[in-house]
Amino acid sequence: MTAQQSQTEQQAANYLSEWISNRQFEEFADRQNLHHQLGPYVSISRESGVGGSYIAQLLGKKLGWEVIDRQIVDYMAEKYDVSKMVVENLDEKNSALVGEFFSSLILDRDFSQPAYLHQLNRLILLAAVHGKVVLVGRGAGFILPPEKGLSVRLIASEQERIDRFAKHKNVPAHEAKKQIHRIDAQRKEFIRKNYGADCSDPLQYDLTINVTNQTAEQTADLIASSCHTLLDGMEK
Repeated sequence: MTAQQSQTEQQAANYLSEWISNRQFEEFADRQNLHHQLGPYVSISRESGVGGSYIAQLLGKKLGWEVIDRQIVDYMAEKYDVSKMVVENLDEKNSALVGEFFSSLILDRDFSQPAYLHQLNRLILLAAVHGKVVLVGRGAGFILPPEKGLSVRLIASEQERIDRFAKHKNVPAHEAKKQIHRIDAQRKEFIRKNYGADCSDPLQYDLTINVTNQTAEQTADLIASSCHTLLDGMEK
């Protein structure tokens, strides 16, 4: 890591710590040079079963941007020296009881729901400082300033999502339905609890796409086109 990267990371860490403490991002960011270093980014919120991760990968290739998704789980597991299963039990879930349970098992590693959330927000901010990044889920669109990026929500009919999930996970339809409802409820509560927002509200996003009758390629093309329009506006 270069001295400049280390300085930027420290600045971002300090920036995020103060924002988390007062939850007044815009007011605080206006006093910081870091605000002007953020973006561009695309944040993707998604219903379970729409193929959001795959669409994000296609989008990243089209834009030539980095995609941040499952890498967060890998990083957390390595940083806290815990298994990926432990991290996944906290990832995009408001699992206070689960977090306390795992924390009691690995107390010496200082891994808990608050520690996870703080580090998660820090990673998202650092990625946005780097810029030209596609961020999948985990509340990214509720953390970063909206004028610095494009916030996207992917939805589909329930039957479409059940069919996709069942095929991808190789489970029967009734089990797929149960799981997508559970995952969506967990994600919704995670956003409500930590960011005070409703992730199913279309007014929270710049672009909401129903992928029921679209291929992943078509969806990625649509987001990429909107992103190019955004970039043109930011450069003016």
